[in-house]
Amino acid sequence: MTEHIPDEFTRSGHLPNTGVLVLDLHRLLTMFLSSKKLAEMRTEEAHDPIGWLQQYEEDELHRILLSTAIAARAIDDRDHKFLDKYETNCGQLISDTNHPEVDQPLNLREACNKIIHAKVIHGDLDEVDWKKYSNPILYFYGNYNGKDWKATLNVVEYVVKYVETIGMSI
Repeated sequence: MTEHIPDEFTRSGHLPNTGVLVLDLHRLLTMFLSSKKLAEMRTEEAHDPIGWLQQYEEDELHRILLSTAIAARAIDDRDHKFLDKYETNCGQLISDTNHPEVDQPLNLREACNKIIHAKVIHGDLDEVDWKKYSNPILYFYGNYNGKDWKATLNVVEYVVKYVETIGMSI
């Protein structure tokens, strides 16, 4: 077996499929923006087709967040942390939950880190009548260097900043 070594004009390493990334970001955004409308369409019937479909939201949300975060980190690491050149605030970070009054903006690279390393993820839910729906805010919790942290992610800003910096540059 012979190792294939690409010529100098071929990009090597992990090269995410840009079309799939953008499609996933679209799905993520529309999932949150349609959640309330779908909740309003639910019925109390035993066979509620909209409720049955909504049961897959959380799994799809986690899949998309994790895959887009990993791809962003791979691209940023390959391209020498180019995200540092942009203002990519998409939430808030409390680096030590023992001092919640000390928070800082959550940039895209750090949001990806928190998505990847979170031990606990909470959604932000609301209700219309008796039916719950998801707001585009997520809460991530974890531990780093012996300190518990909390990150609040604005999903709309995550998608916008991702497309502005990564989606349009690869």
